[in-house]
Amino acid sequence: MEYSDTIDPANESSAQQAEDLAGANTPDSKEEIKESNEKTVERPEKKTPSTPNYEELDFQGIVSTASALLQSKPIPELSETFKQLNAHFDAKFKAKLETEKEAFISGGGNEIDFYFNPPYKKEWEQISYNFRQQRRKYYRELEENQKANLERRKQIIDEIKVLIGSQDNINSVYNQFKALRDSWHKCGAVPRAESSNIWETYKHHVERFYDFLHLNRELRELDFKHNYQEKLKIIEQAETLAQSDNILKASRDLNTLHRLWKNDLGPVAKEHREDLWKRFQQATKIIHDKRHDYEKNIDQFQQQNLEKRLALLQSMEELIEKKVSSHRIWQQNVKRFNELRVAFQDTGQVPKAESKKTWNRFREAGRQFNRAKNEFYKQQKKEQKQAIDQRKALIDQVKSILEMEDWNQHSQKIKQLQNQWKKTGFLPRKIGDALWEEFRANCNIYFERLRGGYLQLSSQEEAVHEAQLALIKTVNSAEIPKEATEIQDFFLDLWRTCQTAGELNKSAAMKNGKAFVKAVKKRLKSSGLSSVDMELVYFEIRLAVFGNWDDTLIDEMTQIKAQIDQLKTEQTQLENNLEFFSNASSDNPLVREVTQKSEQLTQKIDVLGEQFKRLKQAHHKLNKAEEEEASEESETELED
Repeated sequence: MEYSDTIDPANESSAQQAEDLAGANTPDSKEEIKESNEKTVERPEKKTPSTPNYEELDFQGIVSTASALLQSKPIPELSETFKQLNAHFDAKFKAKLETEKEAFISGGGNEIDFYFNPPYKKEWEQISYNFRQQRRKYYRELEENQKANLERRKQIIDEIKVLIGSQDNINSVYNQFKALRDSWHKCGAVPRAESSNIWETYKHHVERFYDFLHLNRELRELDFKHNYQEKLKIIEQAETLAQSDNILKASRDLNTLHRLWKNDLGPVAKEHREDLWKRFQQATKIIHDKRHDYEKNIDQFQQQNLEKRLALLQSMEELIEKKVSSHRIWQQNVKRFNELRVAFQDTGQVPKAESKKTWNRFREAGRQFNRAKNEFYKQQKKEQKQAIDQRKALIDQVKSILEMEDWNQHSQKIKQLQNQWKKTGFLPRKIGDALWEEFRANCNIYFERLRGGYLQLSSQEEAVHEAQLALIKTVNSAEIPKEATEIQDFFLDLWRTCQTAGELNKSAAMKNGKAFVKAVKKRLKSSGLSSVDMELVYFEIRLAVFGNWDDTLIDEMTQIKAQIDQLKTEQTQLENNLEFFSNASSDNPLVREVTQKSEQLTQKIDVLGEQFKRLKQAHHKLNKAEEEEASEESETELED
């Protein structure tokens, strides 16, 4: 906010103080305040759009156009338009009236009896009446708002007067002043007759406030620094506008910058005032000179703008003619076309005779570009659908192979399907990844079956499998004995019963065996046995179930060996801990606790050692049986 030296002569000393403390009497303040006074009442800027050609409209077209404008545009923008529409309607209706009258008289009618008042005339009169009513309402509300704004500004001035002489904390007073200053800036326009007077009154009391406040240097310089930075931003924006080719838009934006400079910002440090104002004036002068030059040579500039438009249109049409076959290049073309479109819209006015032609050509170029783009993506979508169908067909083929009884004879076919997958068309990553995961998962199932020796169950094996599952389910509900040995015998008898149901391939047999062991373990937890007895029974069951499978025996042995090593490590740690109690009595609670834990570990190690020994014996026995069987087969071959 700037302060001028237009102060009452009786307060010259006060004005001098305002100059020292608030920077009121700057070299640029008089010219700034003059412009500010002229622009205090903010009005919508008048725009000069190209005038539509209403002469081509018939009566109903004029009525429809006026009705649509009345519903879609603000009242201040419609005065000139309605004036033109009214003149055009009256001229056309006058001609129409004369034509109808002549026809009436020619048909034998009496002139005094002639009457012509068609429906569109009544509609037009109603629309005109609505427009006048809305216009009166708009200006009545505008006047009321301006009066309310005037009262609010007077109230702000009165509140500033109250602050002058306040004994409150200086920072609190200054914050209240800033709030009032912000409220002043946010107030709307006031009646033009009161504008200059209310502004001068406001400035005067603001200067009085600064005189009273005697801002300390830190607070004042902080305010100066903020205003300096904001004015620099305004100057930089003005200098950017000075380089713009669209001089009409630059002039409108410059007026906004001047209002910000005058009304929204306060003073800056004394040493910066003249330099900032001169720099702002220089950018302003460049824009004004360009505006004057433009108005003086408007025909020449319009011709230059026309040449720019034609060049941009040529670039657009060349872009449309290019044949594009990839999504990436299309995206580049879309970006380039949008840049050309914005550049076209930013060109200034062109000769009126050429304006409509260039805009029609511009709109047609946009339609052709969008049509070509949509056609490309429509075709791409079609190709993507074909690729999706092809990939889904390959997935279905893999699934069908997995369901065959001789599935393991189709490994070459699976490899062929994998090669065909690579030749399918392009798909977006999200869709392609989902299909690939499904295809890959089914292929992995196939090759995992090959590596694991998986065999599908025949109808006979399926019956055996179902019978064993039914027996395994009885583990959860059967009544079991209470003694450990009896419980062990009960589950072993149940497993032998499962075995009598029939033979299965190794994969199915192992699956059922694991299910049986899992069910037994769950049931043992609710049997009431001690943890030691429970572990012994559980081991015997596992040995009976897995004793005929070498690889499972090896896994069991590996697990038990790891447990033994871990327990021995713990026992060694306990023995090391006992060394700290070498002089302590055996009755010491800590010594007894460590000794007891060591004995428990020794018992567990012995039990696990015995289990490991039995597993090892079963492993040797199984290997020996396999060697004898292989030897017998070899002897049979020799005899043959």
